[in-house]
Amino acid sequence: MKKYIWPLIVVLLMLVVVGAADYVKIADQRSRLLGHLDDAAAVVSSFPPDSPEALAAKERGTMIAAGWPCHWWEDRQAVKSKAEEVFENLIAQKSQNNKQADPAKKPDQPTGGQ
Repeated sequence: MKKYIWPLIVVLLMLVVVGAADYVKIADQRSRLLGHLDDAAAVVSSFPPDSPEALAAKERGTMIAAGWPCHWWEDRQAVKSKAEEVFENLIAQKSQNNKQADPAKKPDQPTGGQ
């Protein structure tokens, strides 16, 4: 029995290491894709809704959300719908920030002494 304990411990440790590496890999992919979603949301919110740029960025964000990486224990549909919800929330947040920033913009005043 003793001769099986150390190999069993080694195998269990290897499984933990492989699982942790997979978790970190997917978390890294998600963080990079979240940056891409944020960029797409910025484009969508900065252009009129029917412009080609906004439509292309919205399609890009939807495709990113559709390809969202999942862990083996997660429900793929739930995770992808959550990613789409995050994208829509980012668009709404960026649009709200743009609307708040517009009244603060002042036209450039020509300086008189030049």
